[in-house]
Amino acid sequence: VEDVGKLLTKHKLTVNHKRDEAGERGLSVHDALERWAVSGTLPVPRDYTETEAPYVAGLVAFLRDAQPDPIAAEVMVGSAEHSFAGRYDLLCNLMLTSELNVTPKKKRERFPRGNYLIDLKTSGRIYKTAFFQLRAYEVANAECGYDLPEHSLVLRVTDDGSYQVARPTVEFSQFL
Repeated sequence: VEDVGKLLTKHKLTVNHKRDEAGERGLSVHDALERWAVSGTLPVPRDYTETEAPYVAGLVAFLRDAQPDPIAAEVMVGSAEHSFAGRYDLLCNLMLTSELNVTPKKKRERFPRGNYLIDLKTSGRIYKTAFFQLRAYEVANAECGYDLPEHSLVLRVTDDGSYQVARPTVEFSQFL
């Protein structure tokens, strides 16, 4: 058993290594989204590591499909009333009605034009907690004096270069 543990550590295959790798990947993809929001330049997947590139490709696929017009990125909001704070990834306008992937298998649905608050994920699936997080961002956004977005989406980018979006399925009261 000791030898197996040493081998896992040597080849960076422990739970901690995988967690750290996923964290670095998520940070790189979030940075790519923020740079796009500030500069308007699409990220280039080949400029990223082998493990990050497919997720960046998924981000690029979403940006091409949705053609969003960024308003703000990485906005810190908080609620004094409910004692929480966080940073959402993107506030943007979809200028056109867009057909977007709602499953990793690329089943598509139409999303109306409008103002969207988007939270980016690089996880293996969209967890219900992501929807709670979005609802909290909406409330904190309003409490901070910003306009409420018309719509909210979780954007999940995947290790095969695709993406998936999902509308929140919970209410803020469930977050509380």
